[in-house]
Amino acid sequence: MDEFPPFSLDPPELAELAPGVVCYVHNVATELQLSSEHLETRFRQVAERLHSNLRLPRSPDAAWEILNGELEKHRATPSVD
Repeated sequence: MDEFPPFSLDPPELAELAPGVVCYVHNVATELQLSSEHLETRFRQVAERLHSNLRLPRSPDAAWEILNGELEKHRATPSVD
């Protein structure tokens, strides 16, 4: 995992989202015309289920805060087409 820092969980506070995941979520939300509120609702519904089933290291609340922060940064970055 040292080769791939975005996927490292040691220590957990240094783990980050892979940039491709953020871009993909942004593109899907844009294409489906999902509001930030609707995206958050859907994320939390799925994350609640997966968090307990997969014993994920972050709570759905913490995961959403990280994802939402990265999405805000992504939205603020001019796209290159």
